[in-house]
Amino acid sequence: MEVFYAGNYNENRLYYRKDYDIFFKTINDLSQSYRYFIKTDIKDFFSNIDVNLLFDKIDYRLSKTVTPISQKDLLIYKELIQCLGQGEFPLIENSVASSYLATVIYLEHPDTYLYEFIDNKETEITDFYMVRYVDDLYILFNSDKPENTLTPVINRVIDTYSSELKKINLSLNRSKTTWKKVSEINDELKKSLYYEQFSNKEFYITDLVDSSVLLKFLGQIQSALTNCILDTSKYLEIINSVFCFPNTEYTPDEIFNSLIYEKHQMFGDSEVVDKLFVLFDYDYRFLKLDTKRLMILVLKTKNENLIKQMLSNLFEANRNGVWDIYDTSLAINYLLQRNFRHRDLLNVLKKEEGYVYSYYDLFCRLSFMRTMEVSRKNYIQKFIETIYYKKDDKLFFLYFMYMIELKKRNYLSAFAYYKNFFDRISAHLGLAANKDSTKKGKPNYNNYYKEGVLKTLYGDILGSGNRIRFCKTY
Repeated sequence: MEVFYAGNYNENRLYYRKDYDIFFKTINDLSQSYRYFIKTDIKDFFSNIDVNLLFDKIDYRLSKTVTPISQKDLLIYKELIQCLGQGEFPLIENSVASSYLATVIYLEHPDTYLYEFIDNKETEITDFYMVRYVDDLYILFNSDKPENTLTPVINRVIDTYSSELKKINLSLNRSKTTWKKVSEINDELKKSLYYEQFSNKEFYITDLVDSSVLLKFLGQIQSALTNCILDTSKYLEIINSVFCFPNTEYTPDEIFNSLIYEKHQMFGDSEVVDKLFVLFDYDYRFLKLDTKRLMILVLKTKNENLIKQMLSNLFEANRNGVWDIYDTSLAINYLLQRNFRHRDLLNVLKKEEGYVYSYYDLFCRLSFMRTMEVSRKNYIQKFIETIYYKKDDKLFFLYFMYMIELKKRNYLSAFAYYKNFFDRISAHLGLAANKDSTKKGKPNYNNYYKEGVLKTLYGDILGSGNRIRFCKTY
């Protein structure tokens, strides 16, 4: 059995496309050796992943393969994942980690069980091979039984697999789970874009597309714009029409993504630039239908006059008081692509979206890692070792759990964690201020839940007594 996901940690590959192509190539190669295949489809795969079950599997796997992880650390990772996904398994764009966890970890047991079932109990199947890419599983197999008598065999395999998936709260989409002769596998996998077997070089999706396709795309946007029918549904209809290539397995959206994100010179074509000028002259707001991808398209033209015209439209929207959230999105995507190098646009962002600008000012204006490299000091280590006694990670755990429970709106739990955090950090401050410690010079964690002790520690702070009394009351 072979398992592929969106990337490959063993090869230090953090993008999906090559492994996606190798997966197809593997299927195509194996199709020469087998007569039939089963393709399974899991219903709403990512949204139905049970994070608690996932971390049970992680815990079990680590205990069997490497040094076991502490339950506290496991809880932190689990709560962080649930926080990112707002209580569910997070869908993160271009994330190798989430793809690995969902594919290799979560589906390991049902895949292993199914393999052993076919190998040991399904005698009607003479030989087989299983290949998975994320939630798509292909079982290629041979059998000596006549084709018209294979349905009971297939049903046993599918029923067994479905039963195992149910144990982890997943289910098969029966309408999309199918079996066919391997000669029909190209209906499922029309073309692998990885031609190493034949020419020892990768075949890029952009090799399917030239500037005429891009001009057709922009031309249809212009036509819809001038006819007053361009909206989100029409825009998606144009993408699905222009970038549909029947001889490839890739969807129109995937082809458009590759066109936008891969390196090539197509956007610099003079006709493409001229068409974009025409669109901007008519109405720049077509960019708001797809702020990220269309902004990258404009920037990849590297035409200064075109980019200045696009920015001029944003500044005009600001001056006229018609700036909206889509202008904010366009501005953010421009700044991200240009490493935030545009003071005037940043000032507009500061005026229109103060919180967004504050985030930039705090976290993007200067590189945290860069400041550490320049100073050649390990600030984090120094902070932990010199301010807090011997790396008291429990202190940070309590604050982390306070933030998690607060985000969940579990206010009583959040208060409990924060109260413990406050008492614990007070013990550290008491030690640092030489106001209290145990005989061994350690923080006295058992002492700082008392009102009198806290008043002594924080007595120099104006109004601290009333605040402490209020907190102790409630």
